[in-house]
Amino acid sequence: MSRDCTQGQKCYNCGEVGHLSRDCPSETTNERVCYRCKQPGHVQNACPN
Repeated sequence: MSRDCTQGQKCYNCGEVGHLSRDCPSETTNERVCYRCKQPGHVQNACPN
């Protein structure tokens, strides 16, 4: 799949389909978000869920 083909891809920043986090129109924060539970403040390998 091409890096620029975003059809069906989900943004890790806002959770919407159709763009990647690097192209997200939502306000970005520098706070880390867990890829597993989508909650801020920790990363996947430290996820309490």
